[in-house]
Amino acid sequence: MDNNTGDGTTPLGHLDSGTDATGDLPDLDGLFDALASTVRRQTLCYLLDEPHTTVETLAALLASQRSTADGPVSLSERDRVVIELRHVHLPQLADATLVEYDSATGDVRLRELPELIRDLLRFAQRYERAIEERSSDGVDASRL
Repeated sequence: MDNNTGDGTTPLGHLDSGTDATGDLPDLDGLFDALASTVRRQTLCYLLDEPHTTVETLAALLASQRSTADGPVSLSERDRVVIELRHVHLPQLADATLVEYDSATGDVRLRELPELIRDLLRFAQRYERAIEERSSDGVDASRL
């Protein structure tokens, strides 16, 4: 069965089926639940460039992004990020079949993602940057 609509798109019914030519796709609701968190999107975007890392490396990166004009993020804040990653974010990304997470070793690996999901992550990253730029220019981001 040809799943292409002729205009280069794939019918939504085919996406809901759970598979495509690239292999298994995560459940759509699970995917959007996983992407609903800034921390999880930042984690996945980092993993697009560095497909294998550790919880400690991710926590240091994510905590550094939270630094303020008052100074760098404290060690206790970084520890809080480690706890969030271990107990909330990485298990949810693993449940959505986006990452492989070994809680015993702290290893995190990006699974082979279909290009559709990679494109969605890149779009979300560009969109968040645009919102940040508008906010820093004095534009009310809630009006975007």
